[in-house]
Amino acid sequence: AGRGQFDEPRGIAADFTTGNTYVVDMGNDRVESFTIDGGFAGSWGGADGSVSFGTTDDGLGPTGIAVGFDGLIYVADTWNHRIIVLNSNGEAVREFGAFGDTADSADASPEQGLFFGPRAVAVTGDEIYVVDTGNERVQVFSPDGTFLRAWGGNGNGPTQFLEPVGIVIGPDGRVYVADSGNARISVFQRDGTPIAQWPVDAWQGQAYFEPYLAFDNNGTLYATSSATGSVEVFDIDGNYVTSVTGTGTEQFQRPIGITQAADGMMMVTDAGASAVLEFAPIIPPVFEDGATPAASPEASTVDASRGGPRPGHRGA
Repeated sequence: AGRGQFDEPRGIAADFTTGNTYVVDMGNDRVESFTIDGGFAGSWGGADGSVSFGTTDDGLGPTGIAVGFDGLIYVADTWNHRIIVLNSNGEAVREFGAFGDTADSADASPEQGLFFGPRAVAVTGDEIYVVDTGNERVQVFSPDGTFLRAWGGNGNGPTQFLEPVGIVIGPDGRVYVADSGNARISVFQRDGTPIAQWPVDAWQGQAYFEPYLAFDNNGTLYATSSATGSVEVFDIDGNYVTSVTGTGTEQFQRPIGITQAADGMMMVTDAGASAVLEFAPIIPPVFEDGATPAASPEASTVDASRGGPRPGHRGA
């Protein structure tokens, strides 16, 4: 619980303007900020009382986080069933959402604008996408928190979800959702029109493993898989590339949150190690005639010349 330490970290997001990284330190009911080299920069929530996040009796708390183009920080305050928006000083700017239960509806129309345990946020220049996990849907809002639209519902149809968690907007403008209960990444147009569903082998037969998603600046997609201790890597067309199982001398234990840092490195929150681990982006090979690459267990190593904390490790 000390400065720069973690207990069950979850979401992670980077501000490409300042270089700062923000980590949801779920077990300590706070968000911590770090400089680009991993130096502790501050914390909000928890014991300092700057902002209050909801926690359950068994220690569950806030989860997802995203940084907007305006530098505002969006936190999925999961068990207050809201999104809280903070400025770079950790001050609450606004919030939206309240508790609503669609009772496992097969469509997304009931209880519009309300949440049951939201776990991830993605922000564009004009819209905010929230994974409303308990209601098995994605809801979209304007920057001021006004509800715009939703899609999803309980099920395995192309527009439906079972326990969705992570979300990211791709370089192609499409919306990618980690549909954990259906063991797939579902791809949509921004209006919710389904485009594709990519099976994720590492997610098959797993439950409650909290997968998050991130793209790097090469258009490669990364999907965490805490149950298998890996990060699954795909190209922009959904072809499986490799599984990253660690970095440097460290193996992933329970990787959950993921983002690309301002310096280009991929950063992963590892709930098992109570740390942030980093690795170099994966460059997918080019294959002809639609062939897909073979699986590789090799993990990328970190460039130790960057200085700062020891390679692959932050915040432990």
